[in-house]
Amino acid sequence: MGTTLSAGASAGKHADLMQRGLALHQAGKYREAEHCYQLVLRDNPKHPGALHMMGLLAVEAKKNAVAIEFFRKAVELEPKNPVFRNNLGNALLLGGSPEDAIPHLKKAVARDKTYVDALCNLGRAYRTQGDVAKASRQYELAL
Repeated sequence: MGTTLSAGASAGKHADLMQRGLALHQAGKYREAEHCYQLVLRDNPKHPGALHMMGLLAVEAKKNAVAIEFFRKAVELEPKNPVFRNNLGNALLLGGSPEDAIPHLKKAVARDKTYVDALCNLGRAYRTQGDVAKASRQYELAL
């Protein structure tokens, strides 16, 4: 007779894999970190944290289109998460689409008005569009 993991055991396994992946990621062991995140996604393709972390790995690998897809999936699953929104906005900005980035960055800032990275990214998006006044305002808020 086969054994199946209960939902709680599966969640615990995923949490352990995510923690290990994060530690490896922070240590610069990107392949090993990716393996951990992929194991989570194999069990649960809609795990927002694993999708988000795969997006971060893709940004570091300079694979911006791949990063955007991972971040979009994470945002679809957790639309109110300001970190996911910020990182999607930043990836869009890196890809040369400030007009697509701004709505996500605005939502990140709306969820957390003290989120310095989102404020700076929003300022950078406005600056990219040539709107110095709006950019300056975001930078002032960040300070």
